[in-house]
Amino acid sequence: MVQFYGGTDMFLPGSEDVLRDIVPLLRANPELRIEIAGHICCGNDMNLSIARAFKVFDFLVSQGVSRKMLRYEGYNNTQPKYGNIMDIRNRRVELRVL
Repeated sequence: MVQFYGGTDMFLPGSEDVLRDIVPLLRANPELRIEIAGHICCGNDMNLSIARAFKVFDFLVSQGVSRKMLRYEGYNNTQPKYGNIMDIRNRRVELRVL
């Protein structure tokens, strides 16, 4: 899972390593279509969830992943994965195969 510092689109340590690990898989399978889903916790900020998704999109493209494979979407706090929306683990970006 890719995670961020609160209130920002800055990666927490280790997040870039997670993304680098999946780059070879994505580059080897150009027929895949991936949604980059941005989420936040502890507030209501659609723009931040979009910025987080875009940050991952931009990172993957900079590593040679085709833009055609990727789309990004912000989901604000509407899809908590961990309990209620106040749980900081909900501050994340997920990659979903479409």
